[in-house]
Amino acid sequence: MIGIRSNELLQWHIPLDIADLYGEFLSSTSYDDHKQFICNCSTSNTFGRYCEYSFKKDINTIEELIISTIKEKKTFYPKDRLLTCYDLENNTDRCLDYRDICDGELDTMNGDDELYCDQIETNICDENEFRCRNGFCIDRQFLFDGQGDCTDLTDEQTLLIIKKYHNFQNYYEQATIDCDEHWCGREMISCGDGECILWNRRFWSGYDCSNSYTHLYNCELEERSDKIINYSITDNNGRCTMNITEFNDNNDQCLSMIKCAVTLHSSCKSINMFFAEGEDAYTYTYQLCRNRTLIDYALGATFLSPFVRAYHVPKQFEKYTSDFFSKIKVRQPNRFCLIGERMCRGIQVIHNGSKCYPYDDIFERNYPFPPYDHFFCQSINYSVNYCVNTTFFYRCQTSGECISKYRLFDGFVDCFDASDEHDLEALNSLSPLFIRDRYNCTINVNSSNTVMRHFLGDGTNVCFNGADEMSLSINWQEQQCFKSDDFACSLLRDLNNSNNEEQSTHILPFTNLCDSFWNLRNGSDEIDCDEWICEPGWIKQQSNLSRWSGNCINPQWKCNRIWDYTDGSDEYNCNRTEPYPIPDCLLLETNEIISLNVTNTIAGNGIVECSGGIDERVTFACNDGFPLNERFLCNDKITCLKPMYLCNHVIDCSTGEDESEFWCGQRPSLNTPACDKKRLACLERDDYGPCIPQEDRCHTERTSCLSSHQDDYMCIHPRKYNHIILKPFTSPEMQDPQSNVIPPWYCDRGLVVYRYDKLECLCPPSYFGHRCEKHSHRLTVIFTLNINIIKADLIRIIVLLINHNVTIDHVLITQEPSYTGKHRLYLNYPYFLYSNLRETFNNYIVQIRVYTVGHNLVRLLFVSQYLIKYSFLPAFRIAVVLRDKDNLLLRDQSYRSDSYDFILNGLENHDRQSPLICSCASNNWHNETDALSTTRILQLINYDIMKMHLKIERQHLFLKESDRVFYDDLHLPPIALLKVYDPVHFNIYLLYFHNNYSIIDLTEQNKTKCRHAKEFNLIPTNYSYQALLFVMKRYHRPCQQLKQENTVCFYDPQTYFCFCNATTHRSLCFSYNFKYDHCNECLNDGSCYAGEQKTDRKDFICRCAPCIYGALCEFRMDNLKYTFESLLILDLSSIDNSNKWYTAFLSISRSRFTNQTNLTRKHSRKQFIWPLFIILMIFICNGTEVIFHRLINDPRKPKHFVCTIEFPESDWRILETIFRFIMHLIPFLLNMYAVITIIRTVARSKANINKTSFLSEIWKQIKQYNEQLACPTLMIICSTPELLMALIVKCHEWDNVYRRSLMLAMHLLSFVPQMLTYYLFIQPSKTYKTTFVHNSRNEHILSTLIRTS
Repeated sequence: MIGIRSNELLQWHIPLDIADLYGEFLSSTSYDDHKQFICNCSTSNTFGRYCEYSFKKDINTIEELIISTIKEKKTFYPKDRLLTCYDLENNTDRCLDYRDICDGELDTMNGDDELYCDQIETNICDENEFRCRNGFCIDRQFLFDGQGDCTDLTDEQTLLIIKKYHNFQNYYEQATIDCDEHWCGREMISCGDGECILWNRRFWSGYDCSNSYTHLYNCELEERSDKIINYSITDNNGRCTMNITEFNDNNDQCLSMIKCAVTLHSSCKSINMFFAEGEDAYTYTYQLCRNRTLIDYALGATFLSPFVRAYHVPKQFEKYTSDFFSKIKVRQPNRFCLIGERMCRGIQVIHNGSKCYPYDDIFERNYPFPPYDHFFCQSINYSVNYCVNTTFFYRCQTSGECISKYRLFDGFVDCFDASDEHDLEALNSLSPLFIRDRYNCTINVNSSNTVMRHFLGDGTNVCFNGADEMSLSINWQEQQCFKSDDFACSLLRDLNNSNNEEQSTHILPFTNLCDSFWNLRNGSDEIDCDEWICEPGWIKQQSNLSRWSGNCINPQWKCNRIWDYTDGSDEYNCNRTEPYPIPDCLLLETNEIISLNVTNTIAGNGIVECSGGIDERVTFACNDGFPLNERFLCNDKITCLKPMYLCNHVIDCSTGEDESEFWCGQRPSLNTPACDKKRLACLERDDYGPCIPQEDRCHTERTSCLSSHQDDYMCIHPRKYNHIILKPFTSPEMQDPQSNVIPPWYCDRGLVVYRYDKLECLCPPSYFGHRCEKHSHRLTVIFTLNINIIKADLIRIIVLLINHNVTIDHVLITQEPSYTGKHRLYLNYPYFLYSNLRETFNNYIVQIRVYTVGHNLVRLLFVSQYLIKYSFLPAFRIAVVLRDKDNLLLRDQSYRSDSYDFILNGLENHDRQSPLICSCASNNWHNETDALSTTRILQLINYDIMKMHLKIERQHLFLKESDRVFYDDLHLPPIALLKVYDPVHFNIYLLYFHNNYSIIDLTEQNKTKCRHAKEFNLIPTNYSYQALLFVMKRYHRPCQQLKQENTVCFYDPQTYFCFCNATTHRSLCFSYNFKYDHCNECLNDGSCYAGEQKTDRKDFICRCAPCIYGALCEFRMDNLKYTFESLLILDLSSIDNSNKWYTAFLSISRSRFTNQTNLTRKHSRKQFIWPLFIILMIFICNGTEVIFHRLINDPRKPKHFVCTIEFPESDWRILETIFRFIMHLIPFLLNMYAVITIIRTVARSKANINKTSFLSEIWKQIKQYNEQLACPTLMIICSTPELLMALIVKCHEWDNVYRRSLMLAMHLLSFVPQMLTYYLFIQPSKTYKTTFVHNSRNEHILSTLIRTS
């Protein structure tokens, strides 16, 4: 193999690890395993280590195999499909999906599937983590980034599931982490491939799993285009088969006949049960089964629950009906009976099968989740030990379940009585820990519930007041988070737990104002539009009936049979033959009927005067904040009904107007509805049928009542808002696979190949088994790097799954150093470990090692590890961001082991390539006039005209007077702004607004100052949202008023950045992040300005407040608040004034000793009061530093920390200033007191004894006791200059080198008394000296010093 490089082996169809070993062989002289060989499979259309695998006919590559499999799965029904199961030890009851483990329901008789699950319910996430609904924790950086990181996707909008993942329909075509790991909630049924359907659709045809997963055990439900496909008989194992004889092993003729009757299956001829007509088949079935009470629906299968059995009853076949719903009904089980033994709320409960429920009592009652557990336990009281942990658990008010408090008010119903979402008393007493990251539904201080942000804008009101769809400041249905940098994503990430007025600073896109569509709750964006200027080509409503006038509409909307103006005047004077597109008005006051055409004066005036509210359908706001639109307003002017509830023979309005003759016409009076509440009677037959779905009433695209047109009666054409409408999934037509074709479902989620001419399955990592029929016990790891990477050509990462220092599985990853995306991978547990994985605790960890690979240099850069909390879960997940602070190498050098360095083998230097860097443009900025204290930031900006948003593409911080900026593209972005910050003012300049620049020289002359909105009196009196809205609708004023002054741009930092159109003099305003150039790296309230911090964390500058200095504003020079390191600007330990206290104590002690002629024991004890007092004072005065002392990681210097003190409130700053004065002044005053006391006391005593003058004695005592006066006097002399200078010199004058040097000298001088303690206090005094020398502790240590002195 001479001359063959490792990357060439990839064309040989061999595994990557073999190519990697060959690379090691080439790059290492010590590789001695020369017995290895490599098979070239490229010539034989095979692949594998030994070329043992081959494809089926006409398939040549894996890519072709995948495409072929997808196509066949779309086309062919899942014949002979094995049900994929998770192997739970001691489970013989039923086949479990791995999602059945810890789903809140008992899925096995012994309850092992819910063992230890309470640990997850009480799991507490860290501050930097988000808690998913299922209890998993993910890093907050992954929150709302357009990629699901929670397995239940609660870290993203529901819209993401609908629009990006398409509800996971057809995801059986793929094998990805997203679909294999998608977890369905308790209210859903898992389809086994990521798709979830509502639990009560278990027996619905056309609304079931798109991969036909729910047809297992009830294949007879399948019907497509009124023709039953061949494979629609359930066999004994629950699989769908083509032959009734595969089921008939038990010789149950009644059940066999039921299957033949509902399917008319041709294979029934073999058992003499085939009928060509359904009516004959039903008659024979009823005769055969009428003596049976209950008939097994599916033999040997507890497919709903181990405690529930499903049955047919003979009465289902007593009468034959040919309509679609009746045919589906007869295929569904009719009875569900409870059976088995289990613990309920701490009490053992047994059911023998006698307690049964009809189908409608389970599946037609709108229960929040399957009621089997509730029915099994509903008659049981609580044991004394049930749900006693009230710290973490909540007991449902009436249904009695014990659920985690984390599940309260999250938008998901977890109590059968729904009290977890309605018990506001529990919400008010709930700890903030449990409702962190909730969206507060409160509006205008009217208390409401909270929900997870996951629900915002999904088209369904989860908040009681609908604030999750339309709040006072945001129409959430317009906010779609699909990519991390989408504005909606940042908006969702920034929400907090305050009320709605505070929890979002979102400003409505400028073009959404006065456009006739409601984008804010109650339509506040569409009122007071009298000064608004329509965009070119649009038409302004001219009537002045109310505050609702002045909106703009597209001229294409005129005469389209839909009201767009508030008064409907856009539908006047239209050349049409059909009647005016809105029903006549029944006046509420007089019952008079009038037409709402050009002659009326009541439409759109803001006052409801017509029945149903049709005159104010564009202005009236329902409780959900949306306009009435096509809905029906009851006379109470509160209840808004969807069209499907009008004229359905069920009174929904309190006074019954929704069923009145005016709205519903003349129709028969029925004691009971002709159709159930979900369907509408067309009144076309004797039985008033047919019955159509209520959703089809007033359907704009079709008519369902073909002759009576009852579904179109009194309908109003709706305006199209962004409501989310979920349409039932339509499965493609499936065919019967040919007998000689390999079944595409043979491997289920895997791919079918041949291995030595026998069928073999290639399974994705989440499955294993001969036919990929088993769920693997695995771990999903999601991570991204956010670490400081030193120069490297490549980054190589190894992710290890370890148990007791033994590596169980590992994955290798190679990436470019510049890559910032996520890595998503599987780690699998070996099958032989499955039994002990269900233990309560296992020491499993994930370790991530990051290596840098450079030219002839490989270095271990980073190591972190994470404990697997819940290894008993079949599919646990960790989602982390690797940050520098998590690097174990900084704390424990033992992780520098080279035991895993095999990952670097096989990298050949000649295969590496340097990244291509293009510098296509350069920009110069020259400004010689700005002061050095001025901060200048250049921003290159693109604009999104659809979202009306300015996106900053490049940001450059100028650290010198002129600079050159490189932009990696052929053309510069169309907008360049210069932001200038000086100590007093802030200004924004427009440098250019033009397309297709490739190079531009920016100078002082070509900048245009953008004016602040306050110059045009456009600043509201307060920044409430309503006040902002009123002002924003007048933002065309600057461009209109200053036509002669050529106003180019203006801004309000609270709202928009605006440009003026030179032709129309109309404002064009964009949302803009005014704080994009701000950062949080500076200390002591310093202003932080950033450059390209996204790519370089060091690119920022701090502008410090007066008296604050340092690169991070870490040094304080306030009066008496400086430290030794602030004078030297070095990172040294702080020096305080504690020694001054000790010297003061010695001086006071000397003075007291002088005052006392006899030292008694009592007096001796009093001496301890002083040191205790001084120690207490020192502790109090330094307490603020102890409490608020912080070590800050310097972002510019890895592994370097800055010591600083930061106070949270101004009161603490005042207190700290007082303590600083105490620390300086009190020791100084005590020393003065000691000197005066000694002299005064001795002089007075001598004067009394000698009868001399007091002044002469003072002079004598100064001469006699000069050694006692030396220390206090020296302390005063040395401390006075420092104290005076600290009080006199202003803090902003410390930038003078002379003053700072002089202060440093004064500071050092103040420590002279402490340095001379022995010579000042002990040496001059015979008593002190003798006592000191005879102290055994000091005698040997200082004897030399005593003798020499």
